[in-house]
Amino acid sequence: MTRDQLRDTYSRRIIQFQNTIRRHSRQMNYLSMARFMNLVLLVYLLVLGVRSGHVVYYLLTVLSAVLFLCLVSRFNRQKELRELNTRLKNLNEKEVSCLEHSYTSFPDGREYADPSHPWSHDLDLFGKGSLYQYLNRTSIPKGSDLLADLLTTEPEGPEQILHRQGIIGDMKDRLDFRQLFTAQGAMIREKKGDLQGISDWLDVSSYIVRHRWLFYLAAGFSCVSAGIIFCGILHPPDFWYLLPMLALNFTILSPFLLRTNRYQQTISRKHEMLEGYARLLRIMAETGFEHPRLRDNGTQARRGMREVARLSKLLNIFDQRLNMLLGVVFNGLFLFDFIMLHLLERWKRSNRDRIMEWIGLAGWTDAMVSLAGFAFNHPGY
Repeated sequence: MTRDQLRDTYSRRIIQFQNTIRRHSRQMNYLSMARFMNLVLLVYLLVLGVRSGHVVYYLLTVLSAVLFLCLVSRFNRQKELRELNTRLKNLNEKEVSCLEHSYTSFPDGREYADPSHPWSHDLDLFGKGSLYQYLNRTSIPKGSDLLADLLTTEPEGPEQILHRQGIIGDMKDRLDFRQLFTAQGAMIREKKGDLQGISDWLDVSSYIVRHRWLFYLAAGFSCVSAGIIFCGILHPPDFWYLLPMLALNFTILSPFLLRTNRYQQTISRKHEMLEGYARLLRIMAETGFEHPRLRDNGTQARRGMREVARLSKLLNIFDQRLNMLLGVVFNGLFLFDFIMLHLLERWKRSNRDRIMEWIGLAGWTDAMVSLAGFAFNHPGY
């Protein structure tokens, strides 16, 4: 493929993603209007219910609330897709610039520069205008680290070089895969120390491991609370029985509260990052590679995407205790802390030895995508 053909390929993709962005923007406008109209209807039905006392209006209000939540979910999904396609468009625009040797918009890797290294400093592998900056398409920190490591580590022999060339050869023409992986990786909200936080969490155990009876107590009390709520719907005065239930549950929780807070500080607000890694693993799992190493990685990614996504959901639910209102309701009625700690520790027992491998797999693929992109842009090399 010549330079002009490459430029045409990237230019067509820019137009394609621009059209997709406009479509998602229109969908967001429609959903915003529908959401507003539904909110007005919800308030109107609630007012009618309060004035008339008819149960049917309350039921319609609940249905309207459910519809509102669905519209919010659809809106957020369209917003996410628009952001993804915006990143894909920007990535192709950068590739067009790179064909003209204008690539300063990519990270230059100056943090990897090491004057004591045998060759990296002399060859200016890192820094402004460096080979690293020209190669780099990584989108997650682990991939950036590994790409730098590949450039500064001598291969063990010809076999390793040929093996790597086979991997790159399988990846280089998979333009959709490479750009989707890069764009999706760039959407991961990973902060410095997040992966270390997960590693620390894997090394600590919750008190629920030693006092498993607390989970069974929570399960029993949750059934009692659910029963009271059901009876309260049929006979509203029964709701008063929830007050002693709240007092009892908070009395049980109070000796463990500080330990639960310390546990959560280690792993709190990591669910968005993990959800992003689960999506990267899904992209790997759903791509039909031919190289044996990439096929094996896809098999590992298939299991990893499910388990990492499940951990993300558990942590998202666990973080709801940080909401003052939800934390009081969930813990006061269902001993929420004990249930969530049990579920998280059970996940940890099953996947402790693999989660960092799955994240490392995504980082390795991220680095290979950069090398495959270089091979695609330079078919004569």
